Amino acid sequence: MFSGHPSTEWRTPSARNIAKYVAGAAEFLNNVGIFHTSAHSFSPSENYRIERSFYIFQVYCSLFGQSKTPLPFDDQLDKFFKRFAPWENEQFACVHDFLLDELEPAFDEVATHDVKFGDLSIHWAENDNSWLQGYVSCGLKFLEQVTTASTYEERHRLLDNNLSLSSRSLPLIECLLESNGLYPEEPDGLDDQAMVKLRELPSQYNSLDPNPGPAEIWFQAHRGDDSSQYVAAVPHRTSRKVGYVMMDASRKQDMARFDGTEESLAWDTSAHERLPSDIQY
Repeated sequence: MFSGHPSTEWRTPSARNIAKYVAGAAEFLNNVGIFHTSAHSFSPSENYRIERSFYIFQVYCSLFGQSKTPLPFDDQLDKFFKRFAPWENEQFACVHDFLLDELEPAFDEVATHDVKFGDLSIHWAENDNSWLQGYVSCGLKFLEQVTTASTYEERHRLLDNNLSLSSRSLPLIECLLESNGLYPEEPDGLDDQAMVKLRELPSQYNSLDPNPGPAEIWFQAHRGDDSSQYVAAVPHRTSRKVGYVMMDASRKQDMARFDGTEESLAWDTSAHERLPSDIQY
């Protein structure tokens, strides 16, 4: 396992979400035969990448999502997303997709029953729902409060109190999709030569994570794609649900058997109760 560990001050608001993501992804991977030993068999380094991706998400929210005057897309790309390789931004997209799925039931419940929300122009498809996207950018503590609220009234209060912040936030999905423009266009699609170029780009974590698994498994899944499909692409959504870019290189052969097109992939809502034994929450 590579060195370093997220600061403990970040752990409390994200522990439940991290645990649920780990448990849900491992549950599915075990069911399809990728994991063979137990339902929760992510390695320590894989767990670390998952944790790190949640913390990076919170850093993004603190810098951009909770600002009264959010920076334009170009500035966010320059100051944040260009620091990461495409497989690292795809790790970020894994967290985005998961948290969006977590928040959606609470948002839908309030938005379909409240008069104020009824007056808003809401596109109900996740990636087109700017209000839902704005709420996701409010950060892990807020998302934890909304998704664990025990009553409709409490969920309504939390969403209503943050409505203006949600309306100001730029849709995070747009930033993720725009990050694809940071990488060289390849007329013939992603191939070995294109991957060499991508590996030469500056990366925030290459020196901290010597395991080539995330890069190699990302390349394996995206071979032939044009650059618009590198990060947050719809065809790879199921793969993001199982954290394909969090994997060690030792799983490359197993992940080659997973085509990412499973039609039904539901998170086990009780799975987060069965926490992996090698993460300290």
